[in-house]
Amino acid sequence: MKLTPIFESVNKQLINELNATEHTIKRIMARFVKQTYFPVILRKKNDKDDWGRQVATYKVTNEESEKIFKVLDEIMDYVIPPDVRLGVKVHKFDLLSSENIMWPNNDIKLQALKDVIQEDARLYIRDDETNSTGDTFYLVLDGNNVKTMFYNRSHSMKVDYRIDEIIDASMLFTYAKRNVKDTGNLWSIIRNKKS
Repeated sequence: MKLTPIFESVNKQLINELNATEHTIKRIMARFVKQTYFPVILRKKNDKDDWGRQVATYKVTNEESEKIFKVLDEIMDYVIPPDVRLGVKVHKFDLLSSENIMWPNNDIKLQALKDVIQEDARLYIRDDETNSTGDTFYLVLDGNNVKTMFYNRSHSMKVDYRIDEIIDASMLFTYAKRNVKDTGNLWSIIRNKKS
């Protein structure tokens, strides 16, 4: 898989200190470069188990990873004011019509799809590292710092005490400072080297 230039440089760089930004970069690399298979969870509306049950495995394709990295590159090109806290929708996975789902057998596939259509069940991806489950990958930004990243259900993501607003990554420019070079984090240092 070909990474976008900023992630190629991050991937090759030796990082000596630990901070949230380095942790974020490592987590993104782990999710979309090293680990590209995720459990697919079927959650019925009236499930007693909040998390649902695993019914298949989802393979993140190289094209999908590249699309996610492109969006992350665009996010890194912005300087966000320090008092802005956003939930940023990076990527929504289309699990219902996806050919990237590996089903154990056809019976499980047909039953899961029947449950989705007839019983108001939904399919989600689960990130075992964070135990987050959803069909959408989000970043939480506090100014220019990535506070966390996780999967959540696109229909249930809500504004709370940590997030002022939830936006699509394509709308992040409306919050960004114009013509400013930030030097406060690793992403911006790498970004500023290429400009």
